[in-house]
Amino acid sequence: MGDGTSENPYTREDVLRLIEENGGKARGLDLSSKYFKERINLNQTNLEGIILNYSNLVGANFKLARLSDASFIYANLKETNFNDASLKNVQLLNAQMFSTDLTGAYFEGSNFKGAYLITANLKDTNLKNACLDKVDLMGANFEKSKLVGTSLNGANLFDAHFSGVYLSDVQFDNNTKFEHVNWCDFILGEEIEGEKTKNRYFFNWAIDTYRRLKIWYTEHGIYDTAGMFFYREMEVKRKVRNWKEELHLKLWSWILRLLCGYGEKPERSVISAAAVIFVFTLTYFGLNSWSAFGHSLYFSAVSFTAIGYGGWINEKWINIKSDWIIGFGVTETVLGVFMMALLLVTFVRKWTR
Repeated sequence: MGDGTSENPYTREDVLRLIEENGGKARGLDLSSKYFKERINLNQTNLEGIILNYSNLVGANFKLARLSDASFIYANLKETNFNDASLKNVQLLNAQMFSTDLTGAYFEGSNFKGAYLITANLKDTNLKNACLDKVDLMGANFEKSKLVGTSLNGANLFDAHFSGVYLSDVQFDNNTKFEHVNWCDFILGEEIEGEKTKNRYFFNWAIDTYRRLKIWYTEHGIYDTAGMFFYREMEVKRKVRNWKEELHLKLWSWILRLLCGYGEKPERSVISAAAVIFVFTLTYFGLNSWSAFGHSLYFSAVSFTAIGYGGWINEKWINIKSDWIIGFGVTETVLGVFMMALLLVTFVRKWTR
């Protein structure tokens, strides 16, 4: 029988015995500052309301355990397994949770203030309304986690993995360390859910969150990441718009997306310009009785850039008196002026930040 000392730590049987002696319930049972056998198996146990402050629970297995209202203040929870556990309103202030596995755990309303969750696995975890103020989350994996209403004020998120995470109504401030977060493809869970359900509310939440993250990164001078969130914001707005009700806005969104990625992808402007020149080259080549392809390409490039033909164009090269060629030439010039301006604005926007 263990007594909770480092020489004689508690086992699962000891914990169950103590719960039985406490009236068959863990609530109010105070096992603070006690040692537990390394990697103790407490899976599927009812430990609601138990007090484990300052306790040593290295490698403990709490899989599917019921831990609502439990207290782990300053507890050592290194490499602990909380898979699919219920931890509503748990107190984890200043707890040591290095490499802890929290996959699928439910933490609604829990308080993590000051906890160390370095390299912790929070994949699919529900942290709704949890407090993660000033928590060290370096390298933590938040893939597909639900953080609705969670507070991340001052949290250290260095190298944390935020792929597909739900961030609706998440609180964060200028002291939150988002600088080196790995956002993967920058697509949040709200946008993914909106795509699945076609529910406009998810898209609206995604727009709001993308905008807030864009502002945070802009204020901290990380313009490339801010630009990625601006791109996602514009993408969701495009998805929300209806072809029947907002035809002009939907069409304009598609044009900007294709031509320049809403001003965030200058390479698209270059590719679009090259594509227009090539298409018109084929048009002139076909209309000009199949004369030299190079002459048609030259005429197309001059028309697109609107630099003027001058004496460069030889009528033997191309029939510039043809109404069709004149019409296409004027059309290409108008497109070219617009696309050259768009290209210039996109490059200036991207490279002068």
